[in-house]
Amino acid sequence: MKTKLFERIGHRVVLTEAGQAFLPHTRTIYTEWQNATHKIANFSQTVCGTLTIGCNNHIATHRLPNLIKIYKNKFPDVDYNFIFRTSSEIIDLVINHEIEIGFISLPRETPSDIIIKKIWQNDMRVVLSATHPFFKQKVSL
Repeated sequence: MKTKLFERIGHRVVLTEAGQAFLPHTRTIYTEWQNATHKIANFSQTVCGTLTIGCNNHIATHRLPNLIKIYKNKFPDVDYNFIFRTSSEIIDLVINHEIEIGFISLPRETPSDIIIKKIWQNDMRVVLSATHPFFKQKVSL
């Protein structure tokens, strides 16, 4: 491809007009690739794919590295996508099925199909759908 998709402006990188036009297609390709990977994994019983995690910078820096290391050892074929937001925004992302799991520090009221469990003493909580496979697992840290 000989078309410029990105442009550097100061310390930022932004999409060009061609990049913006191309972006929806890349998302479709990526989604199809993930779907194919999941279907193949179902045959081998391998846990793979991408786990999208919502958290704030503090949690990502101080709490998650050890958890990710343990999870990565158990499920080496899982990739991670981190989304950094406020606690309230993370809850909304779980509600809207935009992320699979979120780690928050400031809980709020949620619908009955969203569960918030305290996992750290400083009121850190995990947010996930009541239908998510992790919901039924006991968490010990």
